[in-house]
Amino acid sequence: MPQPDPGRMRISDDERAAVAAQLRDALEAGRLNLHEFDERSRDLYESQTYAEVGRLLEDLPAANLPVPPAPEPAPAPAEPEGSGNLMGHIALGMGVMSFVSFVPFTILAVVFGLIGIEKHRKGEADNRSFALAGLILGAVSVPVWILFFVLGASYWW
Repeated sequence: MPQPDPGRMRISDDERAAVAAQLRDALEAGRLNLHEFDERSRDLYESQTYAEVGRLLEDLPAANLPVPPAPEPAPAPAEPEGSGNLMGHIALGMGVMSFVSFVPFTILAVVFGLIGIEKHRKGEADNRSFALAGLILGAVSVPVWILFFVLGASYWW
C-alpha cells in the first residue's frame, strides 16, 4: 500500500490551536504586525492540511511546523519458530561424507535426515531440502558401498 503524502494529511483542531498560539507569540514578539496576524489566523482556520498550515509558519524562526503523525509501519512477516534446519545441514554433511567412509557417516546421514524432515513437518525448521538431500545421499551410499565390498571381495578371491 503506498504511503500517504504527509503534506496532504488533514490537521486536527488541537494542532490548529497550537499553531494559533505560535502566531500569537510571534505577534507579541513583534515578528508579525496586527494585519499579518489577522490574515494568518483567518487562513489557519480555513486550512485543512499540514502543508497549508506549514506555509503560515515557514518564515517565523521560533515557530514549530506541525508534523503529521508517522504512518504505522506494516507488520513484519513472521518467521518460522525455528529459523534454520541444523539437523538438515548435519545430514547433508554426513551424506557427502558417507561416500568417503561407509559405516559412521551413512548411518548418521540417514538418522539426521529423518530428524530434519520431522522437524520441518512439525514447523520447527524452515526448509527440508538439506535434510532430504542428506537422507538421499546416505541411502544411496549403502548400495555403492555394498557393490564396492562385493567387487573387492571377488577381486581378492
